[in-house]
Amino acid sequence: MNKMGRRTFLKGMGCTAAVIAGETAAGKLTSTGSAYGSSGDNLRMYSTVEAHGIDRASFDFYTDHKSRIVAAGPGDKEREAVFEISVNPISISNIPIMLTAVQQSGPKGFRVELSREQVVLKKNSQEIECRIIAPAGAEEKTEAIFKISGQRDQEAQELLLRIKVLTAAPRWRMGKSETYVEDQPQKISIGETIRYRLSLGNLGHIADLFDIRVEKPDGWTTRLLDGKEKEISTIKVAPVSGMFQWEYPEEIWLEATPERHAVRKTNIPIMVRARSITTGFTDEVTVHAFYSEPLFSLNDLDGLDPRRHYVQPGLMTSYVLHLQSLEPQNQIFHLQIQGIPAGWKAVLAEDRVLVNAKERKEIQVTVTAPQGAKIGETCICQVAARSETGQRLGTVRLQAEVTDVPKIYFLVIDSLDYRYLSLNRNGDGPGKENDWLCPNIQRHLQKGVSFTHAECGMPAATDMNHTTIVSGAMTGTLGAYWVSGYYAGLDEVGDIKVIRPKPDVMRYGSEGKKLQRIFDIAKQHCPDARSVMISNKPWVSHLHEDGDAVKWGITGSHFPVYASPPPQYVLGDPPSDTNPKDQRPIKPKELVVNGNPLELLPQVLSGDFFLLKAIIQDIGEFIGSKPGDFPDDRWIADTTCQVIREEDPDVLYVNLAATDEAGHVYGAAWDPDEWSKANGFLFGSHWVSKYSEQARREEILDVIREADFRFGQIVNQIKDRGMLDHSLIVFTADHSMITEGYCKQGYAPLDIKEYLRSQGIISPKHYGTAWALNHWATIFDVRDDAVREEIRRLIQGMAVDDPVEGPEFHPCIILNDEGIRTGRDADNPFLPEIEKQITEPDELYSEYYMHHAKDSIHWPELCIFFRSHYQAATPGDAMIRGVNGMGEKATLLSKNSLRLVGIHGSKLTIRVPMVFSGPGIGAGREIQSSARLHDILPTLCHILGWKIPETAVGKVWEEIRTAT
Repeated sequence: MNKMGRRTFLKGMGCTAAVIAGETAAGKLTSTGSAYGSSGDNLRMYSTVEAHGIDRASFDFYTDHKSRIVAAGPGDKEREAVFEISVNPISISNIPIMLTAVQQSGPKGFRVELSREQVVLKKNSQEIECRIIAPAGAEEKTEAIFKISGQRDQEAQELLLRIKVLTAAPRWRMGKSETYVEDQPQKISIGETIRYRLSLGNLGHIADLFDIRVEKPDGWTTRLLDGKEKEISTIKVAPVSGMFQWEYPEEIWLEATPERHAVRKTNIPIMVRARSITTGFTDEVTVHAFYSEPLFSLNDLDGLDPRRHYVQPGLMTSYVLHLQSLEPQNQIFHLQIQGIPAGWKAVLAEDRVLVNAKERKEIQVTVTAPQGAKIGETCICQVAARSETGQRLGTVRLQAEVTDVPKIYFLVIDSLDYRYLSLNRNGDGPGKENDWLCPNIQRHLQKGVSFTHAECGMPAATDMNHTTIVSGAMTGTLGAYWVSGYYAGLDEVGDIKVIRPKPDVMRYGSEGKKLQRIFDIAKQHCPDARSVMISNKPWVSHLHEDGDAVKWGITGSHFPVYASPPPQYVLGDPPSDTNPKDQRPIKPKELVVNGNPLELLPQVLSGDFFLLKAIIQDIGEFIGSKPGDFPDDRWIADTTCQVIREEDPDVLYVNLAATDEAGHVYGAAWDPDEWSKANGFLFGSHWVSKYSEQARREEILDVIREADFRFGQIVNQIKDRGMLDHSLIVFTADHSMITEGYCKQGYAPLDIKEYLRSQGIISPKHYGTAWALNHWATIFDVRDDAVREEIRRLIQGMAVDDPVEGPEFHPCIILNDEGIRTGRDADNPFLPEIEKQITEPDELYSEYYMHHAKDSIHWPELCIFFRSHYQAATPGDAMIRGVNGMGEKATLLSKNSLRLVGIHGSKLTIRVPMVFSGPGIGAGREIQSSARLHDILPTLCHILGWKIPETAVGKVWEEIRTAT
């Protein structure tokens, strides 16, 4: 592949390649230009405004990777890196482009060669190779940067490339199976061997033998095993791939066994170290073992997580006892509660427990505070276990403290439009008693006060609205403007830098104060308050987990020691589905807008059969095959119930997100008028959306029914504890969703980057990056005021021929700095006046990030929202990687764009449920007035008598009180 360009190779493969990729040659997708969707669809974006005289580009460069690794040491093959570069036409010209390559930084001695010194661009791109050879004496970790320049008349464009010299370097990870479920770094043993799945990668450019050793703790024996269960002390690990810079890690098992004299119930670190025999580079990973007695509880496991539970007077809390038998035969545990203070009650679910050999059993203990207990009164008791012969099997210590603060539960169904709640079981008309699409939610509505016209914040997307719910702050103030990653500029070669979601990003004001959330406020009133956030979307939990106010941010790959790993599933075919047959599968390749699925072929040929599986699988199977990234709602609900039993959290936030994941790939179904029945030649009758023939009504309705079922499961867990009427429960959603307009039905996915490029505006010459997320987009780091204004004018003037609105429909609303303050696209000549106000004033304004933060998050300079059922095409690795693409290293897919069947982000997707229930709140009432998600925290603080944070801008709804 180094001797032949990737695209040249693909062209030579012809129909054979097309068949392997699951695509016919005639039906392959267009790769560049202004054509969008499958070939044959005459859909395009065009501008209805004249260009101004800024310095525009007539060509540009593109490469899949701007950074590569090259090895030190002898031998040209090991020291050579080859970059494949496309020189792409924006406007056609017969004038040749003269190409040069020079070293810009790093030590002397590198050689750089171009396969061609000039190209003539007409209609198609031209491919060149840049070959960089490191000198024989190059030291490990040396970096060098090279500039590739193209000159045509007075126009010059450039591309920066980076070389890093790294022969071999180990990297440990907690191992992932093909399901992407990470292993847990904490394990509990009562004397048996415990195993940790690890993986060891090689960051370097040549395969190497790594020496691996365990720092064995006192009283323990350890072993390292390879994937074939063979004990090892060295292992050979392949390097990163030359073309795609991917690692190929080796699976390694660590076995650890306590000896009889090992110290019990202690957090024991076990460190595993790897050392490259060639370079001497090392890496290490630490796991933790707990050597427990046969009876243990997480509330009394030394060094893990001992804590007291808070309980209201006259109410209960619970603990879970874990019993495990190491005996070859079944064993009986006799349990006894000791030391209960006067007036308190403690009840064991069983006091004589049969535990089968080599198995573990869970027994719940409930502790109830006296009816008249005073705030701060404590209970410390213990549960002891003995065998039939009187042998001591363990003792656990339990603690509780009386508080006047009720438990607070947030039950959130991601992307649930309020209008789903009014539908019947079939989803094709109004519901009624015993015929609801969401019967469990309907029953819950009768327990509290519901708002019929509640709306989320803008943009109508995930991270900012989940944070609004718990903080009462608007998007700009809370400091999280995007989903799963925040743009932090470009590095020295133009790769995107990213800051991943973490609590530290949520800052406001000129000084960058930390955002106050209900988790922080609860801890101020109860110092040991335990808050837990559980979500199918890992970045939502990561955004709030700080190890203090939010002890656990539980996800499919990060969960407590007592939880089980999530199983595989099929998105759109949940366990509660009574008609599981999937008649019209959607393949991932069908969501590609302007890319070519054949570009996956080299990876498939190199042995990456996971990608081949992804191409031919149904999208529901593909997503469900990675439960570590996106577990299903069943696992979220089961784990939530387990958390309630084990930890009795004081604030619990649960996000059931399968509705959003399924909505993105199947569409929205809250509007029965959107759908009509059609007869299919092969598949019988099916429902068809007026906007997208790819939308699948039954699949999304099945997921809504499942979310309702899991909602009921969690509510029943609270009810069974006798806490339903004594806890504050907020039920809501972060946003709604609509079905996108499909190209074959007259719509065009809007590729912002490609549109600007067609107008001669390119990154990074004119701006840092344009980023899109279905129903809204952002542009960062515009180079000067003239370019910023030109981009704004062009996007205002972007036009499509709409099947309903007619020709020259302008689908974009765009806000500059002034618009971010006012919330208006005030001077857009193509917008009706009623649509110009897209957000509340200052809703997107961040004083800290726009004016005071340095070397941190870059706030958007231009924010784009989309009208009607249009969406911005999302960069390729956003979907393929299963996460938002911001900050991911460029891959062969990043030049391509993807579309989603269901979209959200604009004002068309702001309708959400909002329901309060609990002590002092009216039952079975509706409030017709408009409300917003940022009203939730101020209202809860008012009910609890807590001070409302200065960043909470919402309204206090006193009307929900029983007395009103």
